[in-house]
Amino acid sequence: MPVAVWLRARGLRSHAHNHLSMVAFSAMSSENARCFGNGCKFMAANGFSRLSNRAGVGMQMFGCSALATVLRLRGRALFLAGVSIVSLAGCSSILPGSGPTSDEIVAASVVSNSTWFELFDVDNATLDQLKSRSTAKLAKFADGQGPQEPMIGIGDVIKVTIWEAAPGGLFTSQVNLSMGAGSQSVTIPDQVVTQEGTISVPFVGAPKVLGQSVRSVERMLRKSLTGKAVDPQVLVTVVRSSSSAVTVTGDAVTGAQVPLGPNGYRILDAVAAVGGSKSPLNETFVGLTRKGRAEEVPFATLLSDPDENVFLRPRDVLSVTRKPVTFTVLGATGRNADINFEGPSLTLAQALGKAGGFIDLRADASGVFIFRREDAKDVIAMGRNSKLTALGGEVPVVYRGNLSGADGFVTAQAFRMQPGDLVYVSNAPASEFEKFLRLVLATRAAVE
Repeated sequence: MPVAVWLRARGLRSHAHNHLSMVAFSAMSSENARCFGNGCKFMAANGFSRLSNRAGVGMQMFGCSALATVLRLRGRALFLAGVSIVSLAGCSSILPGSGPTSDEIVAASVVSNSTWFELFDVDNATLDQLKSRSTAKLAKFADGQGPQEPMIGIGDVIKVTIWEAAPGGLFTSQVNLSMGAGSQSVTIPDQVVTQEGTISVPFVGAPKVLGQSVRSVERMLRKSLTGKAVDPQVLVTVVRSSSSAVTVTGDAVTGAQVPLGPNGYRILDAVAAVGGSKSPLNETFVGLTRKGRAEEVPFATLLSDPDENVFLRPRDVLSVTRKPVTFTVLGATGRNADINFEGPSLTLAQALGKAGGFIDLRADASGVFIFRREDAKDVIAMGRNSKLTALGGEVPVVYRGNLSGADGFVTAQAFRMQPGDLVYVSNAPASEFEKFLRLVLATRAAVE
């Protein structure tokens, strides 16, 4: 470029153009050459077939018979500064841009017989398959047994109260005529169930209460005291239970241990017992951990699907956390950003609306792509069984929407977005040529 400027300063403008062309030609790699050939075809396809060419034998090997092309703009002859500019018109990977074209994404779905991601069109067939997909997570914990009566465990605090039918018995005092009837009951101080699973009861010893219900312990103590006390009656109360409780924790609730009553607690019962959730509904997630297995669902799912609101079991851990739900939009839209759902659910149409819609001069309405990761089993169920799905786990999946027609908007209203989705709107082919012309004008300004 400095040489071209020097030539121009001395009135040798045509020599400056030739210099730029030769520099670009000499620096052209095989990839540039391929793009140059595409560029020539691209320009011809866009109505520039009458561009005059300067003779140059060296360009024959690259599929174009000219060393430099003359383009008439605003009524003046403009020498294109180097064949590399023409190359830019035929190779979008060289032109600046916000991402790949629609064709490049489709072509990348299979490279060298190795699938990079699974590609699905957003049509009625795909929507039906997505709707039929089971989303149950917490329902998998259901054991079909309903509520279970709590059992006494190690560490529970137990209180035992014993009544006798008449005064003067084993645990009651004699009648004092001056003070009225004597006491007919006695309460044994609270005690913790030992590691051996026992408690201490006078005249009974150390009965084992581990794994028994409150009612069964009452019957056992009454039987042991029969013949020793006067028609004894026994009441056993669990003052504090650590073995038959669930732990509720998380930044969206006030953490606590919630004892399970005889009628059992479902997930929503436990959340209500600690004061409910403190975060917005659409940003609240509930997780359940049981015996090393953990699952999580949006809080809204518990309200809309009763099967997910399962009965809790002793020592379950319930986490209620706040997680902002977002999706990312890139490409030819009015707004490229990480955007909040701001609601329990969101469709593709709503997502594009939040992103400001398409940019008229750039967007390819037939190239709307949604990138996400899905379980391999779900992808196989949709009819794809490739080397990628055979690996198991999560599989990269791309859904392609075509909003160039009215039917595309209908499917966009039915396609449900997922947290973490990436929406990309590709550039229209014509926008690539516009970039090429901008570069030509910039080059003209540099040498004139």
